[in-house]
Amino acid sequence: MRQSPPVLSFIITSPLTFVGLFDPQLRRAPVGSGVRSAIAIFSASANLYRFLYKNECLYMFYKWPLTLYYDGACPLCAREIAFLRKRSTEARLCLVDIRSPDFDPTPLGLTVAQLTSCLHARFASGQWVTGLDATLWAWRAANAAVWVAPLAWRPLRPLLEVCYRLFCRLRPSLHWLPHPDGASRCSSGASKCDTR
Repeated sequence: MRQSPPVLSFIITSPLTFVGLFDPQLRRAPVGSGVRSAIAIFSASANLYRFLYKNECLYMFYKWPLTLYYDGACPLCAREIAFLRKRSTEARLCLVDIRSPDFDPTPLGLTVAQLTSCLHARFASGQWVTGLDATLWAWRAANAAVWVAPLAWRPLRPLLEVCYRLFCRLRPSLHWLPHPDGASRCSSGASKCDTR
């Protein structure tokens, strides 16, 4: 499976790592104190990471695969899912169409209306992620995290959350857009995008 370029991923997912060079602890370190310099850089980098990224450590022990519950009737959603399906495997990402006639949300403890209000995904260990976090982790599961890395940057989250809520309000009115499945979606009794 194609992986994101290591250098590009490092640059995007760890911005300003070397801000530790300007840390006061480092400036006070004696000349030639390599160990203290390294500790200062690491400390400053860790603090910056915690500032820039939202709740990353909470997902360290979550188990794959991630199950993504998507609206297969939404043209934009279907296009995104088609991209993710090509790049992912069942061991990392399972895709479930909540518009499938066979889909039953009862075991999940949710309704279809709740699942369509925003994107929902669940790790194999039972933890739920919704909205932007569901998008972020779905793309990570498909080894395409480099394209959605800004979703994890805490300074941008307030603005991105507003944009996402606006999209969720407008999404039902976008049904007129061309669907990637075209007429084939309605030509048979079952959806073409049920469950991988």
